[in-house]
Amino acid sequence: MSISRSISRISAADPSLAGAGTKKRLVRPVNGKRAVASFQRLSYLVQEEIYVKKFRSFALVLGLLLVGYTTLTFLGTTASGSRMQSSPSKIVDDQVLQYNFAVRAGTKTDQCVQAGFVASAYSQAKDEPNSEEWQRIRQDDCKAAGLNQ
Repeated sequence: MSISRSISRISAADPSLAGAGTKKRLVRPVNGKRAVASFQRLSYLVQEEIYVKKFRSFALVLGLLLVGYTTLTFLGTTASGSRMQSSPSKIVDDQVLQYNFAVRAGTKTDQCVQAGFVASAYSQAKDEPNSEEWQRIRQDDCKAAGLNQ
């Protein structure tokens, strides 16, 4: 809201300030308290307008920073090709790591199950020799656990 609008709103609400904001002389109010109250309202509206302008500037700067950060992040990941994709080798490595944990701290059944996961990971990675080897490891672990396969 502009200052001239604020002044016109106050002058419309308070007839004693009919010439406020213009070069005309103000009509002297009957009561001095009334003039002080009108001035305080005008001062408050001017301060409010300043705060609104500061907030809009802050919001604009913050929005531009957010758009810039998002754009650079998107362009950076597209250019380098480093999106959050899991490669088959990482999946296989994770499954082998889980199997090793099962060997150290798990039961025979845990080893059997984890060996099956490793064989499946190699199969999905289209690595048939390792997949067949892990199928044999799985069979041996399942026999040791007393499970029929």
